[in-house]
Amino acid sequence: MYSDAIVFGIPLIGAFAWCLIYPAYRALKGSWRSWVNAPPYLPWQASLTNTWPFILLSMGLAIVVVMPSLVFEALGWEAARKFMWNGPFWIPWIGAIVGIFWWPKSFGPAWYRTWRRAGGKRSIMAFTESDIAAVRRLPEGKRRRRLEKNIEACRSYSAQASDQPVRR
Repeated sequence: MYSDAIVFGIPLIGAFAWCLIYPAYRALKGSWRSWVNAPPYLPWQASLTNTWPFILLSMGLAIVVVMPSLVFEALGWEAARKFMWNGPFWIPWIGAIVGIFWWPKSFGPAWYRTWRRAGGKRSIMAFTESDIAAVRRLPEGKRRRRLEKNIEACRSYSAQASDQPVRR
């Protein structure tokens, strides 16, 4: 009755999209900030700052945009399926490709824009003193421990980056 594309394809592709979008969401939300201080994860990234959460988000959105093509395929709507792959699928990829080289400050969340205004280099801590104080005021629990661990990772990466020469 149902096509394999719908029964297996949508949950499988949805899970794959989630694996791309969730870490990007956490990174951009600010609950995981050590990525800005970490060495570049992508060896082919040309930007001096890490932009991989923007790249992940763009790739995940491309997958989400194309998911309706599975339904179109199951219904036999070949023209609609081809349209999804030839048109809307490629729009989020523009963000992924741009992210390899550069990302506009204004497209990031508030904490990211603050970090970029402070210099936006790996040696500059991603958490401000007021952010750290806010984490200390949180009740004991998993979220606070995760944020404290992330603050320490940022400090470690920042210290390592300040010891190394600046890449130009």
